[in-house]
Amino acid sequence: MAPRKKLTREEKLQKKREAERQRYQKIKNDPEKYKLQKQKEKEKYLKKKEKGLIKTVDQMTPREQRKARKIWKKKAKERRQRLALQNVTNIPAVPSTSDVDDQLPQRIFLTKALAAKLKSDRARDNDI
Repeated sequence: MAPRKKLTREEKLQKKREAERQRYQKIKNDPEKYKLQKQKEKEKYLKKKEKGLIKTVDQMTPREQRKARKIWKKKAKERRQRLALQNVTNIPAVPSTSDVDDQLPQRIFLTKALAAKLKSDRARDNDI
């Protein structure tokens, strides 16, 4: 039997993340298990909220509120861009026969433009 190669810390974490993703995917595919999982998460959240580990907006200072809302806006913007890019890239490879010449270049341009915008936004955020 061949000697086992030791996994690095990064490889172990990657393997653990993948196993967790698969486990959660199984739960999501079963409606009953998914419902139980959501209920557990809600109970966990409520416990943390009661202990004071999670602050609601009305408990925050105005400065904390501004900071939280700024983060929320940024994340919402990123999500909208990611979904827009996903919708554009999910366009069928073979477009319908009507207006083929008009739609195809515009779609390619739109995809490239969104990808370039996302890339520049990420670069700008990394610089700050």
